Amino acid sequence: MFIPRRWRRATRTARRPDGREVELTAWGWSSGDGREAEGKAQERLASLVARVEAGDDFPHRYPYGARPLREEVVEEIRSARLTPKPWRCGQGVAPGQHPREDAEGQAEFARWRDAYEGACADKAVCRWLEDVGWGRVHAEVRPILERHDQATRAAEALPLA
Repeated sequence: MFIPRRWRRATRTARRPDGREVELTAWGWSSGDGREAEGKAQERLASLVARVEAGDDFPHRYPYGARPLREEVVEEIRSARLTPKPWRCGQGVAPGQHPREDAEGQAEFARWRDAYEGACADKAVCRWLEDVGWGRVHAEVRPILERHDQATRAAEALPLA
């Protein structure tokens, strides 16, 4: 899963052929620096402005996987998700979108995160069933496997989220 570290927002007003003005926002991303993210945001915004000025409709939805997720990176381990999806713990989707640029949005997210963590407290993400293979774990993989099992609570007798 690709979750870039840098995000930049570009905004601009565009005029539809009928004269109505529309405020547009486009996000750009980068795993490198902010300049690359800013460039991508401007490029995406220019494309969006051209669509609006030509009178094209906005898409009703985007294809799954068409763009990266705009989420915080809390901890990075070479591969994927170690916490339950919010709706599997009875929580709604996190408020707002990352990056949250104002203090109110950050505070609202902090309240949601506290509720989410409370809802996850008595749930496991996966369950260990059995070992297969040689019974040995490579030294470089062992810390990742241990972190995975700890974070997902795989060895605990908890209901799955």
